[in-house]
Amino acid sequence: MKQLWRTARIRSALAGDRAVSGPILATVVLTYQCNLRCFMCDSWRRGDDRPVWDTDQIRRLIDALTQTGATGLGLTGGEPLLRPDLDTLLTHAVSRGSVVHLNTNGILLNRERCERLLDTGLHSINLSLDGAIAETHDAIRGAKGAFDKVLRAAENLLAARADRGHGPRVHFVTVVSGQNRGEVGAALELTARSGVDGLGLLPHHAQFFEAAMLPGSDAQRLAKDIEAAQRSPVGDRLDNSPAYLRGIAPFLAGETPAQRCSAGHASVVIDAFGDVYPCVPWSETQRPVAHLDDPSEFSRLWYSEEYRSVRRDVAACEGCWWNCHRELDLLLRTGQRVTSTAEARVG
Repeated sequence: MKQLWRTARIRSALAGDRAVSGPILATVVLTYQCNLRCFMCDSWRRGDDRPVWDTDQIRRLIDALTQTGATGLGLTGGEPLLRPDLDTLLTHAVSRGSVVHLNTNGILLNRERCERLLDTGLHSINLSLDGAIAETHDAIRGAKGAFDKVLRAAENLLAARADRGHGPRVHFVTVVSGQNRGEVGAALELTARSGVDGLGLLPHHAQFFEAAMLPGSDAQRLAKDIEAAQRSPVGDRLDNSPAYLRGIAPFLAGETPAQRCSAGHASVVIDAFGDVYPCVPWSETQRPVAHLDDPSEFSRLWYSEEYRSVRRDVAACEGCWWNCHRELDLLLRTGQRVTSTAEARVG
């Protein structure tokens, strides 16, 4: 009931620029270093000699975010497993009461590393899967053997979870682009065969890096493939809501999303340098909207006059169809209940 009331308050505030609640979703970018060279990501290209926040500073940031009311807390990168204090940070985040999520490419997840990861008590893990076959995934990820490693990572996580009788949900995430547009159905079938809990789709965002928009005919085929995947016997493994799935092909074809963005009210991204962004795609632009010298100053910034202008800018943005942010938009802006494909079929 508390979350429903809070969501209703945020919905009522979207017409303005004043925060009435803390962000629903907070993301902490622990590092931009990465052990892969994905064509659609620039984390590994970033060069920055500034000192990153240490363990204590990230702990204080987590405290500030959860005290402000972040319901979900995501830790990401780059590749977050490259930070030696990741387990300490995850354990601390779980202790603060938020739903804690980790994004990883899975390359480093041998069985022993999975056991230590599950010891932290985190709630969900996303593994990057950008092709249904090794040739596609490895080409997109820029490393031969990456496909086999992510499948082994999934196997190791599921085995560790089974041994304990509990543990985090494990999901694959596929960034849909011109390189893998014909493999959506096969990726979903692979998800089911692997025993992984779900597959989330996310369109490649060309405005930040290389051209990725699909010609009209390719976008139409992609839309049909997504519809077929939803209707398939394993369609219940799709994590995205039907409304979000319907928007993927039009976005890749160059259409502008209809609803305004809610990220200024509903989300925030802060990296290990203290740079602040309203959302994940904005963080890819390397244009922070604010900077924190002290992690504990987040609440002051969030409710400041300075951040009200950020909300106005974000509300006018039409540049993305990013899964976590646009799913929140569908709920907050349109009032549509965000459901998985399986729930939509039943209800």
